[in-house]
Amino acid sequence: MSILVADIGGTNARFAIAEAGGSVTDARTLAVADYPRFEDAVANYLAGVAGAPDMACFAVAGPAAGGEVSFTNSPWVVHADRTAGQFGFQRCLLVNDFQAISRFAALARPEDVLVVKKGDAIAGAPILTIGPGTGLGQGMLILTGHGPLTVPTEGGHVVLATRTEEEAEIAHRIARRIGRVTTAEDVLSGSGLVMLHETLGEMAGLVTPPMTAADVTAAAAEGDSQAVRTVRAFCLFLGTVASDACLGTGARGGVMLAGGILPRIPDLLLGSGFAERFEGDSKMRSYTKAAPVSLLTTKGAALRGAAALLLDSLRTERA
Repeated sequence: MSILVADIGGTNARFAIAEAGGSVTDARTLAVADYPRFEDAVANYLAGVAGAPDMACFAVAGPAAGGEVSFTNSPWVVHADRTAGQFGFQRCLLVNDFQAISRFAALARPEDVLVVKKGDAIAGAPILTIGPGTGLGQGMLILTGHGPLTVPTEGGHVVLATRTEEEAEIAHRIARRIGRVTTAEDVLSGSGLVMLHETLGEMAGLVTPPMTAADVTAAAAEGDSQAVRTVRAFCLFLGTVASDACLGTGARGGVMLAGGILPRIPDLLLGSGFAERFEGDSKMRSYTKAAPVSLLTTKGAALRGAAALLLDSLRTERA
């Protein structure tokens, strides 16, 4: 049995073929802008691989309930039944991208992650996955006696918590700019990193040239002082948000950081003060101090997680 898997964002869609044993081959990334419809991208990908997949599972950036997803930042609409009918899939499953990442957490090996903060994980306790990319994703993994249980969440949309006067000023300025309360995703995302860089520049009386998130991280890696300041502030905000999420979900099984931004700046993350901010200084510091934190660095995690979720659904159906 072979499975077409995909990790679909607003800019790129990464496709691959997964086998029942878990191996993933023929990975290929397609630009969303190059294809008017999702089905056009699927057809292009399948034309380049041998054989026809039996089933499909697509991980999408956003809520995946109902079997249909419309993207806010692209014209694509992913419809499970329609796609299954067009390509002859026996089953087609849509899942949230961080649900797929959470499922991969049950498969992760030591070489798949970078240790950010050591701790003492409790076996069987929930594992939190969280990370900034196009948006701020968050999910949970719970290992039960009946197999792994994944829980997609919209935790990226909580109101942004601040710990210092400078952070409060940043949140206030961004709220004034966007016309509503500042959420975690407004800062902890690609567009948020850009807005954070511009806001810190304004606060310092600097004129910042137009930059993308990739420009900011690249400049920080090269030692640009303003970009380094931005990335450090970004990581500290993430430390607060991840710590609060750890407490809120009971994630004493550990926290896995993911997303498209952090793997590009591992050294800056480790040196930012993230771990200290995550532990915090509240009366629950012993709890967050004990929770280990890692950074997912392997590629294709969402693809493997999507395949595992589809296989889980088959096993549940047959039980």
